[in-house]
Amino acid sequence: MPPSDPRRHGADDFTLVYDGFDPDAERLRETLTSTGNGYFCLRGAAEWEDPGEVHYPGTYAHGVYNRESTIVGGRPVPNEDLVNLPRCLALKLVIEGEEPFRLDTVEVLGYRHAYDVRHALLVRELRFRDRGGRSGAATSTPRARARTAPT
Repeated sequence: MPPSDPRRHGADDFTLVYDGFDPDAERLRETLTSTGNGYFCLRGAAEWEDPGEVHYPGTYAHGVYNRESTIVGGRPVPNEDLVNLPRCLALKLVIEGEEPFRLDTVEVLGYRHAYDVRHALLVRELRFRDRGGRSGAATSTPRARARTAPT
């Protein structure tokens, strides 16, 4: 099984589990652990991380597209892409006035990224040591709330 296969990381029938932080697989994990309710969707990116080589936070809404044409073989081909809306979960963690927390600025002691499909619940657990030698832990559970469609 490839390293990105969730079955390698303790998944059951309803939960994808990734133990350990793997920067090369993080974008795929963020995609596979996206949550939504039919109107609104959040990529499974860590709230404290900025977009870059490893992470790609995303907020999407049903019906919000960017319509453009691409020239293929000399002919315009209509294309519609989802628009990545402004981030609603941007979070900056600061320890004692230092630079905002990021995974690439700490020693990761433990990392678990799990998505319970049955309950649309994403849980990220992190243990770390910062540059000052302080150890810490964080748990996050962001999710899009379900709502009843209007009748």
